[in-house]
Amino acid sequence: MKTYQAEKKSSVAFLGLISVLVGSLFAGIGIVSIVWDLVAGRLVQNGPNIGMLICGAIGGATFCLGWLYVWRRACEVRLPGDGSVELAGIFHCCKVTGSELLELERSTAKIGFEDGDARELRVRSRRGTMLVPWFDDIEQLVGDIQTQNPHIVVTGSWPG
Repeated sequence: MKTYQAEKKSSVAFLGLISVLVGSLFAGIGIVSIVWDLVAGRLVQNGPNIGMLICGAIGGATFCLGWLYVWRRACEVRLPGDGSVELAGIFHCCKVTGSELLELERSTAKIGFEDGDARELRVRSRRGTMLVPWFDDIEQLVGDIQTQNPHIVVTGSWPG
C-alpha cells in the first residue's frame, strides 16, 4: 500500500471547524434577531433589518464553506494496489474503486487562503468529488493512479 500525506489533519480541522463555529454564531445571531423582530411585530411595521439579514447570510455562507472544507478535503491518499483509491479526510475515509473513478482534474481552489497554495487535485467519482490539496509528490500520485487505472481521464493544468 502506498500512502501520500497531502496535508496535516490538525490544520484542516482547525481552519474548517473555526469557520463552522464562526458561521454558526453569525447565522444564529441573524436568525434569532429576525425571529425576535417577527414575534415582537417590528418586522411587519418596519420591514426586515437588512443588517441582520446580511449577518445571517454571511454566517450561513461561512458555515457552509467551513463544512465543505472539513468534509470534502482529503488529508491523506492511500493506494492499496487493487486499483482503488482511499481518500482520508478529517471525519471520514472514502474508498473509491477503480471502476467508480471518473476523472482527475488539476485545478485551483475557488476560495483559497492567502498564505496557502491554491492548486488542488479534484478526484471525481460516481460518489462525488474530493479535493486533494497541492503537495510536492502530487504528480507522482496522479501517475500512480493512472498506472493502476488507465481509463481515468486527467484534465486541466496547474498554473506555473
